[in-house]
Amino acid sequence: MKEKLITVLCTLIIFSLVIPSGGTAARRDEIQGVSTITQVALPMVRRAFKYLPPIVEETTEVLPTETLQDLTAISDEGVFTFSETSITLEEVAPGDVIAGGISTEAPYGFLRAVTAITTQGDQVILETQPATIEEAIQQGTLNLSRQLTPADLETMTAMPGVTLLSTQGATLEDSFFFEIKDVVLYDHDQDLATEDDQIKANGSFELAPDIDFNAVYADNTLQDLVWSMTVDETTELEFVAEVELLNFELSYQVASLKMGAIVIWVGPLPAVLLIEMPIYLRLDGKVSVGITTSVIQEAHITAGLSYADGTWSPHADLANSFTYEPPRLSAGGSLKGYIDPPLGLLLYGIAGPFAAVKPYLSLEADIFADPWWELYGGLDATVGVRAELLGHSLGEHTETVIGYKILLAQAETQPPLPGERVLIPAGSFQMGCHADHNIGQPCETDELPLHTVNLSAYLIDQTEVTNLQYALCVADGACTPPTSYSSNTRTSYYDNPEYTDYPVIFVGWDQAQNYCTWAGGSLPTEAQWEQAARGSSEIRTFPWGDAPAECSLLNFNNCVGDTTAVGSYPAGASPYGLWDMAGNVYEWVSDWYSGTYYSESPVDNPTGPATGSLKIMRGGGYGSTAYFQRTAERGFGTVDYAHRAIGFRCAYLPDR
Repeated sequence: MKEKLITVLCTLIIFSLVIPSGGTAARRDEIQGVSTITQVALPMVRRAFKYLPPIVEETTEVLPTETLQDLTAISDEGVFTFSETSITLEEVAPGDVIAGGISTEAPYGFLRAVTAITTQGDQVILETQPATIEEAIQQGTLNLSRQLTPADLETMTAMPGVTLLSTQGATLEDSFFFEIKDVVLYDHDQDLATEDDQIKANGSFELAPDIDFNAVYADNTLQDLVWSMTVDETTELEFVAEVELLNFELSYQVASLKMGAIVIWVGPLPAVLLIEMPIYLRLDGKVSVGITTSVIQEAHITAGLSYADGTWSPHADLANSFTYEPPRLSAGGSLKGYIDPPLGLLLYGIAGPFAAVKPYLSLEADIFADPWWELYGGLDATVGVRAELLGHSLGEHTETVIGYKILLAQAETQPPLPGERVLIPAGSFQMGCHADHNIGQPCETDELPLHTVNLSAYLIDQTEVTNLQYALCVADGACTPPTSYSSNTRTSYYDNPEYTDYPVIFVGWDQAQNYCTWAGGSLPTEAQWEQAARGSSEIRTFPWGDAPAECSLLNFNNCVGDTTAVGSYPAGASPYGLWDMAGNVYEWVSDWYSGTYYSESPVDNPTGPATGSLKIMRGGGYGSTAYFQRTAERGFGTVDYAHRAIGFRCAYLPDR
């Protein structure tokens, strides 16, 4: 088997993650119980800043309301058109800075430097370019500290399935409470009516953001800036992936919130602030396995930047708690999913500081490691300033202020790994049906004649290939998932951690052969399979001998009505110690089927006909009667036939 590490890295934000797309997981007794962990880190140090009385430059003209009423248009190039002149406009000259508050044509206000003035009849036309606060004032203070609530919301757009419920169901006072219902993030065939090829998101998240923005100017220079966003959040999300998808990156803006404009007065100068909060659902990784973990995260987060004496300094504060159920997971694949709600503060609708906080849960699993899985919690926070309006000399600054990761839980036991391989020594045996060992019925014609076969030594799996073993191959990209994830009585089987060591089913002949190739072998020949089931020294009706078939010896005749864990019937083992050679599931072998092959078969290492339309399967299934559990019984099906009672095991050369 390939020694490549099969790693599951599932970074998720506060959710219940269900990926019913394959694989198996830790046993149920490994994951019971709910745990809570609280992490408090990164104490925040706020600096005091001084208040300076405002002094507006003489060259700055604040346009009064009556002048703004004459503003008829603002072009994308910054050309302002006024319907008539006014005393204020008559005082404006090129090189001056004009400022205005909220108006019909300027819903976010403006701060512009005039480059040219012309008149056309009664119209006054000002050509302008962006100006900075530093150009408009000698000194002053901009100060905004407030909690954002749904009452501040001016507009919201959201994709179908995302609803703002205001405070309904919220645990935080005056919070934004969102519900996510069946939001389709990926649809392989682009047909929403078929849900077995989709990645969906469900759940809710709650945000209560606070804004703290303070900027102090002196001598036409930014002296001191403190910017931070504080968020109280609670999120529960469920991602459901029902499609195998390799190396994907998905990003959806599921909602966009725009708050009403806020005016901060610096003396007569109106500084208009606009707050925007786009909300993204992001998902990337590799879906090929089943993982279930239930997590609720509650966090109080502050992230910000300070500027003083020409130096940027980050500051942050975090109180974070996780309530979680340790995961149930299979081996292989990766997934990273989280909510990303960056918040930006725009001055005059153009530029300003921003912050983004991303709490997450990280699951890291390696089937060959000890411990084989670890569950982490963490949070990343980034802050920045787009500073062209605050001063050309500052440029832009972005910095990560929180980046931490803590261990929440880890596996206490190893998962069931691939089973043992049994050496079948070289030798001869009698292959086919003997009338004395046919439980009172005539031999089938394709089971005759009874004949001698000589086989070289080989290895064969002690058990049928399990869900876990097959999931490893799927995760490695060498196998395709079963055609169904259910079983006879279970709607969830292949992707359910309860059935880790149960035989994989719903795999066709080609899928079985691909697995065996990946594992370093091949499907056994029909002769190899029968020798391993019957033994070499005597003709046996069943793997255990000639005693009648009973429910204590094998899973058959609907004693259980579905598959059982491999190796559940040690009393029914073959002479070589192989389990479930009768019952549980039929098993694919490598040979093409021919009803007359036994009369034509070579004595040494027969491999079946060169061509055919049907492949052979051996051993009986959990629903078959005793007659079909005989070591001589031969079944067959097309190479693409996949059934709830068909699995396989592999054979190998002795040096593998």
